[in-house]
Amino acid sequence: MRLYGFTFVVPDLYDTIADQIYARCPDDRIGKSNGKKHVEFDREAAYLESDLNTETADFRQIGISPMRVEMAVSEIAMAS
Repeated sequence: MRLYGFTFVVPDLYDTIADQIYARCPDDRIGKSNGKKHVEFDREAAYLESDLNTETADFRQIGISPMRVEMAVSEIAMAS
């Protein structure tokens, strides 16, 4: 398994939504940069795509659709 780091850029989050995110994903970090809210993850997974799909589904279940996913170039290069 590899360790992947990725960030979901999300719409503004209310405290109750942030609590739900932490309940589902206790290892995430919620922050704000350049006026945009984001949730950062470092995850071990066999395949990056399956982990991204799982996290996206978890977010949608609590009513959040990530606006985009950001990754470091080195992470993308390592995934291939």
